[in-house]
Formats: sequence, C-alpha cells, structure tokens
Amino acid sequence: MRTFALFCTTWSRALAGVCGTSPATAQDLLGEVYGSAAHAYFAGRTQDAYQLLNTAVEGGSEDPRVFYFRGLAYLQLGRPEEAQADFERGAALEASQGAGFYNIDRSL
Repeated sequence: MRTFALFCTTWSRALAGVCGTSPATAQDLLGEVYGSAAHAYFAGRTQDAYQLLNTAVEGGSEDPRVFYFRGLAYLQLGRPEEAQADFERGAALEASQGAGFYNIDRSL
C-alpha cells in the first residue's frame, strides 16, 4: 500500500506540473492515469482504482470512462449515490463528445 501511495503522489505532482503548460500533454497524462486505474479495477484492487480515478477527476479529465469506472468503484465501496452521480456525468460527457471517440463499450 505504501508503494501505491507513492505512485499516486507522483502522479498528482506530475499532473500539477503539466496542467499549467499544455492541455494536450495534460490530457495524455490523465489518459495514462485512467489506464492504470482500469488495470487496478480489473485486477480487483478497487480502492487503488478509486484513488487513481479521483486523481484523474481532480486533474480535469473529461474522459467519460473515468466517471463510469469511478461509478463502478463507488458501487463496490458501498456508495451508490455517488456512483449514480458519476454514471450521470459519464453519460453526459459521452453524449457531448460522441460515443465512438473513447470506445466505451470495449472499455467496460
């Protein structure tokens, strides 16, 4: 768990460093955070996935998959109201950006 906490801290600092420079670079980094979160989720490490997804949300991610996966994590953590809010946010983002852009059906 200590290693994971260090990993999250490193990602948070990296996000803080690039978010002020280039939106494309920041979104690329947020995409990497999402990827790590998805791997953690599918490996059964729900708490780790949740923490990474929070990092992506706090970094300004507009990727609907981030909200869908965090919603799933919320459900597993027994927080259905927050899950519902994330599912709604993910759906709104997906509708505004076009369904094919993120291959959401393949992600989930």
